[in-house]
Amino acid sequence: MEGVRMRFGKVYHGRGEETFRRELWEDNREYVILNNAIAPMAESTYTMRVNQFSDMTEHEQNLQPPRYMNVRRRNSLRRRNRTL
Repeated sequence: MEGVRMRFGKVYHGRGEETFRRELWEDNREYVILNNAIAPMAESTYTMRVNQFSDMTEHEQNLQPPRYMNVRRRNSLRRRNRTL
């Protein structure tokens, strides 16, 4: 967890929050490991990894602004917004 924390610049306020975030991270890491273990058997088209959202609740993750939009769509939206 420490490496991920430093990589993404995470700062926790107090031991209680750090413990809470570590438990979330461990639960999400376990989910990622299990998902990736069954992915070949389920003929899944994707695998998962721990990332900057791994220490957040699902609610907190849903509050994040969308960051990964199709480039063609993003450029289309930019052109449209310039003409408005």
